[in-house]
Amino acid sequence: MNSFSSTNETGVRVEGKTVLATLAGVPRVSIADVVYPHQLDTAHPPKETRVIALFDLKNVSNRPIRWSASQTSFIGSDAYTYSSSTLSLDPGKLGPGCHTRSVSIEPGRKARIATLVEKLPPDVEIVEAVHTVGARRNGTLDRLHFRL
Repeated sequence: MNSFSSTNETGVRVEGKTVLATLAGVPRVSIADVVYPHQLDTAHPPKETRVIALFDLKNVSNRPIRWSASQTSFIGSDAYTYSSSTLSLDPGKLGPGCHTRSVSIEPGRKARIATLVEKLPPDVEIVEAVHTVGARRNGTLDRLHFRL
């Protein structure tokens, strides 16, 4: 089992209207170490590596918020935008309390979420992550920019 941990003393910290978020790291990992075994095949060999973004979150608002990996985009060193991967992370391989797709966070509470990035071209690194959290209907959108 892999265990990813972070502290608020490391990473890139961003405070929005609703959430205090730290991008704790963007390590490159073997997909065999983080995804469900049935996803490993000729299209996704076990030796393939991907970038995984590790976020520590705290809801600083007075109502629940939802953090969804699908609302995170990544900017590569080639200036192109990349999305979260369609491969599913296996929470059992990430350690206790680590969410993989979406999490609802109550006011004053914390959560940790890991987001696997789609396959990047060779030699491309992530230089920025952008996440949108909130509801458009009531105008409380937070756009968080994490510049690495």
